[in-house]
Amino acid sequence: MINTLVLEDNSMRMVYFKKYDPSLIHVSSVDECIKLIKENKIGELWLDHDLNNEMYVDSNRKDCGYEVVRYLTNNNHTKTIDTIFVHSHNKYANSNMNNDLVKAGYTSILYPFGKLYEELRKAESYY
Repeated sequence: MINTLVLEDNSMRMVYFKKYDPSLIHVSSVDECIKLIKENKIGELWLDHDLNNEMYVDSNRKDCGYEVVRYLTNNNHTKTIDTIFVHSHNKYANSNMNNDLVKAGYTSILYPFGKLYEELRKAESYY
């Protein structure tokens, strides 16, 4: 069981994800992410779209977060994932990713990283 699995290529963002859940598992490639999904029950899955330090990549590419969405929507055994958060800033891809996941029956929430960042910063100010 993996409580939180994060697909993310940005090390600065990972600092904040680790504040959210210090025990999370971090991967930066689609292949690593799919491998762990195949092998484990996942509590939360956080998906970025643009990887490899690129921005606004074509969603048809095999090396972007949309490839994980394609895998999930074509494999029913992955329905054991409790909640998926699409955290990509790519407004052209993130809503499509989220919509496809919801249509396939997943509990998916569009949660761009900026929103998470703001909430973590607010929480820090209380301490």
